Amino acid sequence: MVPLYESKMAHHFDHRFATFEYEIARPPPGKALPGPSLAQKQDPNYSISPWYWVPEPAVSTALAGAGWYNPWLIGWRDITKSDDVRTLISGVIPAYAAGDTFLLLFPIGIDSSFSAGLLGNLSSLVCDYIARQKVGGLHLKAHVFKQLPVLPPATYTAPILAFLIPRILELTYTANDMRPWAEDLGYTGPPFVWDEDRRAHLRAELDAAYAHLYGLTRDELRYILDPTDVYGPDFPSETFRVLKEKEIRLFGEYRTARLVLAAWDRFTADGTFVGWAAAEALPTHAPATRNSIRQTDGIPSSTPPPAAPAPDTLPDGAWERHDPDMRRDTGPLLAALVKALPGPTPIRTVRRAALLALEPHRLLPHLTAAEAATWLRLIGAEAAPRTGNVASFAPTADTPWGEAVRLLLANRHLIEDRHAGTWAPGTGLDRFETAGWPDGRARFVLNVLARVRDTEIDAALPDERREWVNVQAA
Repeated sequence: MVPLYESKMAHHFDHRFATFEYEIARPPPGKALPGPSLAQKQDPNYSISPWYWVPEPAVSTALAGAGWYNPWLIGWRDITKSDDVRTLISGVIPAYAAGDTFLLLFPIGIDSSFSAGLLGNLSSLVCDYIARQKVGGLHLKAHVFKQLPVLPPATYTAPILAFLIPRILELTYTANDMRPWAEDLGYTGPPFVWDEDRRAHLRAELDAAYAHLYGLTRDELRYILDPTDVYGPDFPSETFRVLKEKEIRLFGEYRTARLVLAAWDRFTADGTFVGWAAAEALPTHAPATRNSIRQTDGIPSSTPPPAAPAPDTLPDGAWERHDPDMRRDTGPLLAALVKALPGPTPIRTVRRAALLALEPHRLLPHLTAAEAATWLRLIGAEAAPRTGNVASFAPTADTPWGEAVRLLLANRHLIEDRHAGTWAPGTGLDRFETAGWPDGRARFVLNVLARVRDTEIDAALPDERREWVNVQAA
């Protein structure tokens, strides 16, 4: 079972905003929930308690139906209230269930860094100001949300992402249940400590940055923060009145306005904003880093891969896995196989190749004497004949194989024709690091399968392996 997120449980850069753990009965609609204590927020192992729980398979099936396979979700609150400090309240949460008051968006086919940029955009004061001009009632439904002018992915150049991502990461990765999100952003360290003062400064820096990216002037930013700061105390319009009054009550000043304008002035003076102007837009089609398919860098390369060295020129053990690990190795092997496909190829062939590459002893009986000598020399003991049914690869949908397949399909790196039952390589595969044993084994096995009959290979497989190779589902 996984938690069902309701809108009141999440907020900007905070997936632990409120909890039901103190409620003994379901609170009436509109009642505010208490939030975790500061000590709980600073505990990376603390998770908030939902009121409802949902079977995890139902969640995975629903998300797969939307083409979403990442272990995190971005959404926004449907409910808007006049006494909320903000109108558009968005956030990132683990890939749990979400009720109809926390609406989801699925940025499919772009790198996670661009999704983080989108999250920061939706959480900015400027975007919130725009939303306030659109929302006329108590709900921010999808048809209104789609009208919001958000920044396009081409906005996010390398220096801009280098500025945004560390701040967004630190604000969102405060607990271990958001670790997959952090890993997709390229960070493998521990969660960041919840520090209220530092978070206020980080958010102010982001608000200043997004105001600049929207093309605002300093006076336009001042107006959005507080019109009376520009036109005087008698000006009849207001923007973030609730936020301003709350901060004056808590801090004795409109702290957000001071911090945002200070950040704007600092970045203008130190050349940060000027440095963004000349950078070129980055490609957006790279996937999130999942299942140990490691990115070679943050940007896909357009340079064709070098030609594979001939097996006879490689040293002994060049394709050896010194510490075989199915969870770590399956993804790179599948990526290498897809890279090596000459075009649309039967899915059965790819599965057959994956099985033989990850259990190399099963290929040995189908090789010529020269091929067998090369295979054994380059792989070592893992390719040696075995006695009994020794298995190291669990090829089912809910294992690393299924995760790797879903990742490549979701991001169009793997093109599936269900009617024909084929897979073909898509775009952006060059950003996956598969040099070494994955590329070597993949090419070698596919070359062997091109001349050996499928029936001969399958006849030597255990029943469950043979059934998996020939099943229709991917």
